[in-house]
Amino acid sequence: MTDFRGRTQVYEQLQAKVTAKQLLKVSESSCTELQQKWTKVIELTRVWRLKLDSSLPGRLGEIGKWIHLVGLLVEGEIDYGKTPEEAVRNITERLGQLKVSTTSNDLYSSLI
Repeated sequence: MTDFRGRTQVYEQLQAKVTAKQLLKVSESSCTELQQKWTKVIELTRVWRLKLDSSLPGRLGEIGKWIHLVGLLVEGEIDYGKTPEEAVRNITERLGQLKVSTTSNDLYSSLI
């Protein structure tokens, strides 16, 4: 996982340079291609982590799967809309999804 974090930092630094137009040797199309490939790497890593966590024996696998699903809600982007009211509505909706996923789950309830 440390290697993944290190590569993420390198990718983010490269992305910042391209955005600031400080890196002239990387074209916009190659940057877009890199971004698409990096997004795929992130998604494959998430799938791998889900398989790894959910394959743990017994209740540990159930807990791993639940943590993964809640993590997706937490990490997901929120559309802030064009007005403060839309932002509040979308944030409230996300918080509601998190609340439902943490309180309606018997597994979570049995952990607390």
